[in-house]
Amino acid sequence: MEIHRETVLKYDAAWNSGFDHATRTFAEEHLWTCEMRIPVQPMGVATIGPDDEWRINFYRCDGPGDDSVRRFLAWSTTMTAEPSFHVPEHFGRVRFEANP
Repeated sequence: MEIHRETVLKYDAAWNSGFDHATRTFAEEHLWTCEMRIPVQPMGVATIGPDDEWRINFYRCDGPGDDSVRRFLAWSTTMTAEPSFHVPEHFGRVRFEANP
């Protein structure tokens, strides 16, 4: 889904970011890890340089049923009474580093 906060939400089901991921779980430690590959070209970004910093957040909607009973989890809380994923001023920060 492609979202532009400044305009009416635009849902384009044909849009594909090329996002890929791999997860691994460690049941005894109650831990999981996720590696992500997020291409920047579909987001209209030509390059990412060392020390570039982006506001970003990761979300999970968890549990069966409608939104009144599901859990909404975020890496960086959006500080809203109602679940909302679109509050960039509360997103965390990711800083890119040069690949050695």
